[in-house]
Amino acid sequence: MTDKVVLIADDDHELSQALAIRLRGLGYTVMRSPDASHALIGAMRIKPNLIILDVDMPSGNGLAVCEMLNGDESCHGIPVIIHTGHSDTETIQRCKQLGAVYIQKCPGSPATITEIAREFLQLDIQPVVEPVEEAQKTAETRDLSLSYIKSMGKAEYEVSEADGNPMDSASEENATDPAQEADSASQNSCDKRPPIVLSIDDDRDISKALQMKLKPHGVECLSAFTGDQGYEMAVEHMPDVIITDLVLPEAEGIYIVRRIRSNPLLSEIPVIVLTGQSYPAIKHQILSLGVEAFLTKPVPINELIKELQSVIPIKYMLTQETATISFNNNDDKVASMA
Repeated sequence: MTDKVVLIADDDHELSQALAIRLRGLGYTVMRSPDASHALIGAMRIKPNLIILDVDMPSGNGLAVCEMLNGDESCHGIPVIIHTGHSDTETIQRCKQLGAVYIQKCPGSPATITEIAREFLQLDIQPVVEPVEEAQKTAETRDLSLSYIKSMGKAEYEVSEADGNPMDSASEENATDPAQEADSASQNSCDKRPPIVLSIDDDRDISKALQMKLKPHGVECLSAFTGDQGYEMAVEHMPDVIITDLVLPEAEGIYIVRRIRSNPLLSEIPVIVLTGQSYPAIKHQILSLGVEAFLTKPVPINELIKELQSVIPIKYMLTQETATISFNNNDDKVASMA
């Protein structure tokens, strides 16, 4: 077992139990909640490492719970997965605004959530191989009960109890950390090469503009145009700094930042977020992940270079540059890089 705790909030008992069995098989302690208010109270008291929320639940809405957690100083950095049957644009956009990972409910969604949980929680444990019936017997799934919340020091609340009784926690073992093996090799490979900047942005004009501005100053600029491609290139090339947008094909930027921060090989690489989104909740959440800067488009090239200079050596006269990376509302294209 590990010391990682996952909170599942879903009024579909069978689905939450199926998810709990999968996550328990990876070594997590799983707690379940049947409704929104119950989940909010439990999350604020227990501070789980990952929260999985349905949208439509008794006594509230999962998106509202996510918003309230974002506004709580002690909870805003907890990764949230919204697991819902809703596929409308409004729900998906709201998840983006809140910095939550959107997963639509389908037969394959539990497997998707399992993989995302592994990445968020930095584990590399083999999946459970025992039959489902045996896993159900041994799964350590603690249903959040009102008495358990009170035992954590919470005052009286009018919430319904989850079915089942709290179970005793088993002994836990820490997962191994592979980071030390990579340190010396990474250092040796980076000693003599020029600084590498990885740009992750589906706007190819942005990547081209960065290459034009950085190459004359001895900086190699690599480009990725989807979230998944960006993560793969980060692993392959080990850049000195990563510049990423938040709205990306295949995988959202906030998800990529979390993957980078949870990978021991990449966790120390500086990340600069360059995005057209300016929602305070997203900025607050992104900064809580330890990024070096959150820049909102349009960005003066001087400002971007200044941020890069703080993490990599660039010989660059800032007073000579006045160009701005700017965008229009329709295409988000570069308007001026002269």
